[in-house]
Amino acid sequence: MSLLLGSLIVMLTVTGQLLLKVGADSSKSERLINGYVLAGYALFFMIVVVSYLLMSIMPMMNFTVIVSVNYIAVTLTARIVLKEEISKGLIFGTALIVIGVFVFLNN
Repeated sequence: MSLLLGSLIVMLTVTGQLLLKVGADSSKSERLINGYVLAGYALFFMIVVVSYLLMSIMPMMNFTVIVSVNYIAVTLTARIVLKEEISKGLIFGTALIVIGVFVFLNN
């Protein structure tokens, strides 16, 4: 159950971030009332609810790993779907997150 909810959080986060990016880029005059932006915010509300459920059934140590995976998943998905450039700084930061997760899990 916790693996399913954790995967759901990652998928909702990635989708919400992509919707916000597309919405922000689609129309400068409608940025706050754009359907993409509203859908992105709705997904973030769902993430809060699912995160609350997950934290009640999973140790916080494991939950922090899921939150860390979100950064990696959003970066990779933005590159693949939106064709965004990934800077050296972003690669370095993502590598630090991956290293941190491995160190965290091995202690």
